[in-house]
Amino acid sequence: MRILITNDDGVFAPGIAALARGLQSAFGAAHDLVVVAPLVDHSGASAAVGPVYERESIPYEHVDIPGLADVPTYGIDGSPALSVILACIEGFGPRPDLVVSGINHGINAGRSALHSGTVGAALTGAQFGVRGLAVSIAWATEPDFWDTAVDLACGIVPVLAAAEPATVLNLNVPAVK
Repeated sequence: MRILITNDDGVFAPGIAALARGLQSAFGAAHDLVVVAPLVDHSGASAAVGPVYERESIPYEHVDIPGLADVPTYGIDGSPALSVILACIEGFGPRPDLVVSGINHGINAGRSALHSGTVGAALTGAQFGVRGLAVSIAWATEPDFWDTAVDLACGIVPVLAAAEPATVLNLNVPAVK
């Protein structure tokens, strides 16, 4: 299975690094992982893609995230939804089977889910028949408990992989150990 990891906080955000390292540790030997995310923060972008029709191409760059030397990682000049679209049309290798978006710093529940780029990325994958998981953690004072959200997300991945195509789950984790 190929897993696309993305987010709306940007490819350099601590949440995506924690999520990617956790997924690599849990599934790296069994699954193919790739990170494609915005170069800058696109929080609140929902499933927006921006004026792509005005461009001849979408600029991107290879990015190094500490601890992820074996995971191809790209930052794009665009939104999380555009990251998913480009991955689904094989812009960064084979099409993903699963999108895992996050870890967003701040929960995306209720009305905020409508505006969330984290949720929007997972929903965009569903438009291509790809299963998706949006992962968010509540705001807290230091430290951030990324490991709690990572552990829960890794536990959901096998369940989601067995779900119907285009299934999307929105996981909101309290800031606790």
